[in-house]
Amino acid sequence: MTIADNLIAPPYAAANDLGNMGWLFYRDYFNGDPKTKNRKLEAVNEPRSIPLLEGGLANTRFHLKTTYPGLLIGTGYLHEHKKEGEDDKTKNESIKIGFYFDHATGMPVVPGSSVKGALRGAFPQFTDEEAAIGFDENRVDELPAGINKAETKAALPLKKERALFVHCLLFLIEEERAALNLEELQAIHEFERETFEGRIPGKVGNEKGENFLGLYRRDLFFEAVPVAILNANNGGYKQLFGMDYITPHKHKTRPELDPFTDPTPLKFLKVMPEVVYEFRFRLQPSKVWSDGRVDADTKEHFFQNMLLLLGVGAKTNVGYGHFSDDLTLDANGGGVPAPPPPPLTPPSWQDDLGFAQK
Repeated sequence: MTIADNLIAPPYAAANDLGNMGWLFYRDYFNGDPKTKNRKLEAVNEPRSIPLLEGGLANTRFHLKTTYPGLLIGTGYLHEHKKEGEDDKTKNESIKIGFYFDHATGMPVVPGSSVKGALRGAFPQFTDEEAAIGFDENRVDELPAGINKAETKAALPLKKERALFVHCLLFLIEEERAALNLEELQAIHEFERETFEGRIPGKVGNEKGENFLGLYRRDLFFEAVPVAILNANNGGYKQLFGMDYITPHKHKTRPELDPFTDPTPLKFLKVMPEVVYEFRFRLQPSKVWSDGRVDADTKEHFFQNMLLLLGVGAKTNVGYGHFSDDLTLDANGGGVPAPPPPPLTPPSWQDDLGFAQK
């Protein structure tokens, strides 16, 4: 059994005729019994296909599978359900926390900005001023006025540890290293700016944008989309969505009594474990290293390893949003081959609009 057996052909999965789940969650949810709406959400057993502009802007794709307890995205959105006169049982059935859906399909996609932010969060995020003093915390007195020197001095050692982490993961260095030298620190600084801001290596950013790459010469981060569901209960029924709870202990008037207060269950929606996501990028070779050691393939493996280590989405510190690259479908250890990447040659309409990579 391969991933082809579980992939859904566009435009929609035949078994999935329940409508747009984003519309149900944010518009129709407040009409009627929330328990019925929750059942509809939990009944989704196939992802809808979300093609990436047939022919493909992405030149890199890889697949990762959600692990227990699942994936949370969009929890900062407001979602409250409360009606006058409703009893506690009904109130406890309603979902209290928001969620993010693709607007057109209602699928639980991970926005490209979230993928990009999760990856950049591991980088040191040096400033140009810190680079100018050689990333040396003992030279903070040379920083321009207006920069908090005490904070910079305290932050630089941790930033250099982050740079070491990125360097070792990027080049798959397993032996222990104490620190990076100045040239290596500068390279990681420029690599971060090139990858996430599109800044030309060796150039200082300016307001006119003259030292930045054009949009279609930069690395592009597309949304990650669900493409297959590998979970199944004893009845063989698969689930894309599931429910979970957080149970805060909060006293209404006396915070000191919080530990002794009965928990208040808050229900929220999540993507279930064992759901395969496809991460999509358009990656360019890095020009930071003149020998070309960091090409698009190197970045692909680097991003994949970073996501496996750090996860994406909300509540990653308690296990949500983490992934596995083990896409086994059966008890015999059958693997799931990744589909071939889209063609590197851009579609003709991109040539017409001048978007083709030079």
